[in-house]
Amino acid sequence: MNWKLWLKGLLAATINSVAVTTTSALTDPEHAMNPGKLSATIGVGALVGALLYLKQSPIPPDEPAPTAEFKAPPR
Repeated sequence: MNWKLWLKGLLAATINSVAVTTTSALTDPEHAMNPGKLSATIGVGALVGALLYLKQSPIPPDEPAPTAEFKAPPR
């Protein structure tokens, strides 16, 4: 498992959702003037983006430790 690549994907999905949510929220003057609503909207957007990424790319189980192969002694 390439954790670095998976975490980059999760971060990218979250940032993308925040950008889309912020852009759509700022087009509504009611949200743009109220920082509390804007913060909540951005937080929900980030959560939705992260959850959608986890749905598409769930955290895989850890790979089992490699086991030593049995080698017969030479004859």
